Amino acid sequence: MEATNCLPFMMREMKVLTGGHPVAELMLMFSFAYMIEGASGFGTPAALGAPMLVNLGHPPVESVVILLIFNTFATVWGAVGTPIWFGFGGLGLTDDDLVDVSKKASVCLAVSAFCLVPLALSILVPWKAVKANIIFVFGSLLTCVGPAVALAFAGSKEFPSLIGGVFGCLGTAVLIKSMFGLKAFDDEHHEEVDRDLQDSGSTSENLPDCPEGAEDVKDSGGSLDEGGENPIIGSLSTSASLKDGEDYQLGPRKSWSEGYLREITTRTFPIWAVVLLLILTRVEEIRLKDYLTKREPYFSIHLGTYGTFRLSGSLVFQLRDILTYPNLSWKYELLYIPFFMPFVLVSCMTMLIFRKEASHGPLTIVKIAANRLVNPAIALFGALVLVQLMIRSGTATPAFILGTVLADWFQEGFIIVVPLLGALGSFFSGSTTVSNLTFGVVDKIAAESLGLSVTSMLALQAVGGSAGNAICLNNIIAASTIVGGLEGGEGKILMKTLKYTLAITVIAILMSFAFFFRF
Repeated sequence: MEATNCLPFMMREMKVLTGGHPVAELMLMFSFAYMIEGASGFGTPAALGAPMLVNLGHPPVESVVILLIFNTFATVWGAVGTPIWFGFGGLGLTDDDLVDVSKKASVCLAVSAFCLVPLALSILVPWKAVKANIIFVFGSLLTCVGPAVALAFAGSKEFPSLIGGVFGCLGTAVLIKSMFGLKAFDDEHHEEVDRDLQDSGSTSENLPDCPEGAEDVKDSGGSLDEGGENPIIGSLSTSASLKDGEDYQLGPRKSWSEGYLREITTRTFPIWAVVLLLILTRVEEIRLKDYLTKREPYFSIHLGTYGTFRLSGSLVFQLRDILTYPNLSWKYELLYIPFFMPFVLVSCMTMLIFRKEASHGPLTIVKIAANRLVNPAIALFGALVLVQLMIRSGTATPAFILGTVLADWFQEGFIIVVPLLGALGSFFSGSTTVSNLTFGVVDKIAAESLGLSVTSMLALQAVGGSAGNAICLNNIIAASTIVGGLEGGEGKILMKTLKYTLAITVIAILMSFAFFFRF
């Protein structure tokens, strides 16, 4: 999306749509981050969104902080549900159990979002302005979080963040266009913003300069009145200009008669094509899943003591009886696991559609993506090895011993420990999936020892892992590095995000006490 100018196009449309209204920008960014998390995970929303906020005129440190906080409300599902179906996939749970985990986690995070997002907005916008626009804020949250919770209760453990983010972007755009709950800012608010930036050390002098020749929002299609003042925001505009680089890459904005609908459809193709393919391959009634996961017919190769390799006609790779251990097997469903379908396929189609204007060739794009995957791959590899060592050999396993000992120590108080363990796992690894892999088995055994709901315990683990992404050093460093100029500011960012991580875990614990552990 970056190399083919699809992302710059969306960025420009966001600027024009919001007209520089800070609250509108931030809520649209919340839904965008929600959607990107559902598509790719691994800290991508913060790494993509923070530079976008800086480009919109917001201070760098606060932009990183708020994107890290936004990311915590969707990471429980990660990339198309990976933290749930893969993170808890080795615990012997049924599909209904995993869906139950998704439902319970969705409720905890939805309540957390409505409680904490307005507070998080005050990091970049004066609290008076947030209160003045609180109806819009709650309306925007409802368009994003509402569909996510609805999908979770409809039986989805893969789509809530991706589809919720798509609906959130569309719904928030409609709210902005209709001016629903949006209030103009006056000079008093403008001065308050300046004071806040000066107090935090993030003044306009620290922000990247807009290049010469940058066009005003009006010149790029923004809605300014005759006096040059935006009717949405009055005299304040935190993004009064668009970088001329975007117009150079994309050309001037088209009107409806010039083919705007066609342009927006093609530029957003990577998003809606991924969603469409995921739906086609996941909805049971379509029955594509049965064909993509068939293990027969197959051919096999006997590898001696290493096991038996099988490859089916649906490209399902299997290695059975590994190292002569009966029932110790591995499989990989190439066409069903969300890798080749939809991401590689949609990426290739996108490069084909925009091949004449791509800033990088396919090989360069692959190299960039591979470099971004190095650290997550190392963390995942280590976690998978650790998990297999922890769960083998029945009651003699470290996971069983640790789970029963912790349950004996804390009794029902272990409920309070679970989300903190989840956050700790994400803090070290930068991944809710790795956190769930590492501690999920311990939480399950402890829940069984205490006679508590396993799915409620795992939901707490997933919520804690999601919240922990805000304090993960990997995510903080990645976002800070891409924004630039924040060397040595990781501690400052960590202290700002830590209280939101703790707040989410507290809300999740209270929700679990009130509802889930009753069942």
